[in-house]
Amino acid sequence: MSEVISKIIKRSGEIVDFDQAKISQAVYRAALAVEVDDRHLAKKITDQTVLKLNQKLPKNLRLATAQSSINYKLVLNKKQIILRQ
Repeated sequence: MSEVISKIIKRSGEIVDFDQAKISQAVYRAALAVEVDDRHLAKKITDQTVLKLNQKLPKNLRLATAQSSINYKLVLNKKQIILRQ
């Protein structure tokens, strides 16, 4: 596995410390936007995404890259939830 993500490069170009809790909160808010109120699912998606990003990307990650990966996971999980109903 490559180095662990330590920084996020925001759209403005500002470099800030990576905080997985902030990512998890953003995932939860995105899930709420598609009517999925499940903090456990948000943490699971965050953990899976961060693991994959740590394996494939440099330790300084662009925010847009993280968001794209998370959006993909959210769509997949939304489809799974709909199929289960």
